[in-house]
Amino acid sequence: MSLAETQHLLGSLYIKKKNFEPVIPLLKSALIAYRGSKDCEIMKSDVLDLLGNAYAHVDEVDYAILSYEKSLKIKRVVVGAETAPCANVLMELGKLKVSKDDIDGALVAFKEGEYLL
Repeated sequence: MSLAETQHLLGSLYIKKKNFEPVIPLLKSALIAYRGSKDCEIMKSDVLDLLGNAYAHVDEVDYAILSYEKSLKIKRVVVGAETAPCANVLMELGKLKVSKDDIDGALVAFKEGEYLL
């Protein structure tokens, strides 16, 4: 578990320094390590958010969307569907979907996210 937490923190630091290339393998590894633990759902969700951010910055938009969608599923179960964390993820999804010219998907994400704020 401490290895996953260390990778999670290192990934977060790389993102703050805008160094996105090394963060993806770190966060993937952290996600795998967290997978075996049932009490780490929020940590998994946070890692998925960071991973989505990193993927978006290296132009892997499809992977970014997938990461944010997985994070949103976890957040809806753990913290509730009508919360600010879900709204934040929905807004990020909306932005990514706009970049993929998925206007309908973006509108749905923005409307859901705006409703929660």
